[in-house]
Amino acid sequence: MGGSLNLNPQTDASYPWVDAEGDACYVSWTENVNGNQQVIVKHFDPAAHTWVQDGGPLNLEPISGWATRSSLALYHGTPYVAWAEDANITGYSNADGVTKSAKVQAIFVKRFLGGVWEQVGNRVSFNRDVKSAYSPKLKFDTAGSPVVSWNDDGIVAVRKWNGSVWEPMGNTLPTGGEPELVMKEDVPYVTWSATDSNYPPEAHAQNVVWVYCFKPDGWERLGGYLAQIYDTFHPTLVFGHDEPYVAWYEKNSSPFNTIRVKKFNKGSSAWEAVGAVLNVGFDQDACEPRIDWWNNSPVVAWNEKSKIYVKRFSAQSWELIGNNLNADPNGGGASDPRVAVSGNKFFLAWSETDSVNFKKQIYVKCHDGVFPAPTTVPGPASAYAQPNPFLPASAEKVRFYGSALASEDYSVEIFNMRGRRVRILHREDQWNGRNEQGNLCEGGVYVFQIKNPHSRSSGQIVLIR
Repeated sequence: MGGSLNLNPQTDASYPWVDAEGDACYVSWTENVNGNQQVIVKHFDPAAHTWVQDGGPLNLEPISGWATRSSLALYHGTPYVAWAEDANITGYSNADGVTKSAKVQAIFVKRFLGGVWEQVGNRVSFNRDVKSAYSPKLKFDTAGSPVVSWNDDGIVAVRKWNGSVWEPMGNTLPTGGEPELVMKEDVPYVTWSATDSNYPPEAHAQNVVWVYCFKPDGWERLGGYLAQIYDTFHPTLVFGHDEPYVAWYEKNSSPFNTIRVKKFNKGSSAWEAVGAVLNVGFDQDACEPRIDWWNNSPVVAWNEKSKIYVKRFSAQSWELIGNNLNADPNGGGASDPRVAVSGNKFFLAWSETDSVNFKKQIYVKCHDGVFPAPTTVPGPASAYAQPNPFLPASAEKVRFYGSALASEDYSVEIFNMRGRRVRILHREDQWNGRNEQGNLCEGGVYVFQIKNPHSRSSGQIVLIR
């Protein structure tokens, strides 16, 4: 969808956010303008095939206010934007209750009406001495009232615009990082990663993923831990089939991060894995996942080794959409993917360092939702394993899934990345991580093949030591 969105390709732009409604697509981001970080918004004009700026910068103080991390949402064609800005605030109360003026980082919201950006109420963040309110997320309830979540000096907070003031939704939530917000009709759901003093002492984790929903009597945690062994970061949330899905990246004993997805089963009140690890390569870091719901299935975009990838969940496995989606496939420096869905269309925005100016540019791509018919050429079918990664030292076993298991006469062969077979299982679909000699295998990536006399299927699994 056009080229770079930057006002000036010779300046850095970052933290894009995209939303779409019907055929309209809007993007917000922050860009260095005359030495100051400002919030910019553009929409795509399909007739002219170009991006058009909506008004000027949104900053309360265009000259001195340093803005960061905007969040954009459309309501009936009207764009709203929330962002954090270092601004001169008059009338906040410090810890001693003394009212004074100072420059603090606060959260603000504006909407674009009649060709002008107008502020919605006063600042959203608390009226106190807080210099690090950041990472706002903006959504709407069914009546069109904006709802904003953010981190307020280490505390996760949510407020709703009631037409006159920004009113708190319940008490503040536990300490956390950058919260993600989703509205399920009129019920807000928030997810973030944070430390938990109650985490099992035998676990390696310090950071865990929280998911909370707002009930009439306050905030309630949804289910237990999404991961029980290693640190989890950057969760993102979407609803599909009336169930919440969460994507995050996870650090483990291997030298790389992995992208994983789980959904909440309301019947069992537990989080269940959705397919296997999403990483394209198992020898490189992956981070910054973003999840949405597209064509009746979850879709995830993420940054892997400074390249942007997208997968959707189809036929019990994660299917790669295209390949490396960078504006310059041979370059790097891509980060901050953001996604939006409108009808059959899937929109992807991200920032990427170009090879000409060596500055971060904002780019957008769109997929029309049309996929080629499945091939009828015979070949190995896909298979997957759960949990993946898995930790055999915890007495955990991995279970294999694949079309070849339908036969009564099947076997599962497991190979290391050097091509050496370490284990063969006859009519067994679970593995304890041990080789033929009964010793635990080394941590790393393994390839497995499920075979029967008529077909075979294969996949990869990560074993953690």
